[in-house]
Amino acid sequence: MDIDPLLLERALASAPNAIGYHIGRVLAEAAVGRVVVEVPDAELDVIEVANECGYVAEPRPGIHSQFGVLWSKKHGLSRRQGTSWLRVRWEGGELDVILATWHVQFEEKRVHWIIGNDEGTVHRFIAAISEAVHVPRRSVLVYAGGCWSRDPQIYEAVQLARWDDVVLPGDLVRRISDDVGSFLGARDLYARYGVPYKRGVLLTGPPGNGKTLCVRALMKEAGIPTLYVKSFEVRYGETDASIVAVMRRAREISPCLLVLEDLDSLVKPEHLSVFLNEMDGIRADTGILTLATSNHPERLDPALLERPSRFDRKYHFELPGVAERLRYLHLWNDRLEADMKAPDDALPPLAEGSDGFSFAYLKELFLSAMARWVIDRRPGAMGALLASELEHLRAHKSSATPAPSAKAKGE
Repeated sequence: MDIDPLLLERALASAPNAIGYHIGRVLAEAAVGRVVVEVPDAELDVIEVANECGYVAEPRPGIHSQFGVLWSKKHGLSRRQGTSWLRVRWEGGELDVILATWHVQFEEKRVHWIIGNDEGTVHRFIAAISEAVHVPRRSVLVYAGGCWSRDPQIYEAVQLARWDDVVLPGDLVRRISDDVGSFLGARDLYARYGVPYKRGVLLTGPPGNGKTLCVRALMKEAGIPTLYVKSFEVRYGETDASIVAVMRRAREISPCLLVLEDLDSLVKPEHLSVFLNEMDGIRADTGILTLATSNHPERLDPALLERPSRFDRKYHFELPGVAERLRYLHLWNDRLEADMKAPDDALPPLAEGSDGFSFAYLKELFLSAMARWVIDRRPGAMGALLASELEHLRAHKSSATPAPSAKAKGE
């Protein structure tokens, strides 16, 4: 296959609406006897899923390929692929993978052309990389700004989640876990008896009381592809179209978990009707488990809060009672090094004296005391430091709005 090394450069100099056609035509003319398939999917990332799909991808010699470098504090440097020409070794053969990127007005176009010796091989390769990108296995697919992206960081946080870290009254943790687990494991029974295979779970209550921990534990336990919506809003485009796009993706990859945190701020009143129609439009056989949270259930429309066909399981997370506060304090204390730990008899007074505290406040209690302890690292001092920090936090809370009663229950 004779390739003009300036093919991509010349094509990108064309009018934006003609670039895709120009590249496709030239490749078809050059790849005599081979198969050329265009894949207009902006989400495909051939480099990112190479290990998952078991192939090696390298830039083709003699043709310039663009690779930028992105940095994050947690993961360091990573490569960002731009317009490029890759040679891929897969299934004992070779493929050419061309990616061209350009802009049409405010929209970035990312189009691939896959070239192989036979149609079957090319189609299997496209199916493999599409499956890896669109049906996440070792990452979470996040929707924000009108685009999907794989987020391995959320996935890693989910893998660290444990039910032992979720402190709720009575058997509420078991009930939530059993509810979701029994649904996921009963698809055949639902089909056999004609029961609609969908479930909506809504976790409500003031912030800092375990909803996010519970969501992560459920995501880990579910073990199915997860879609996580950060925002339906887009800079250029319609929010209603984003809602439709998210629900469509959920149906395409089901069974899956659809996570909608802070539902009251995620779905604005002007977009509620579209959201409700999409929720109702989920077919009975989709297998979508929708998991939503809200810090302000009083702001939710009754059509979301009260109609069971949308969220048929609701669990309310109120401020923890004294028993739950004591369990949480023990949870934190048990993780400390021996010389930093507070004596066990120091914890009950802290639990009694922290009425109105959320778990987030109790966490801050420990973190503040730990920060003071490391200054002189005096064994046996943690109990007094915790008592001192408790007084500081109580004084801080006294100027805030009074907290609701400390009780947690499942509905």
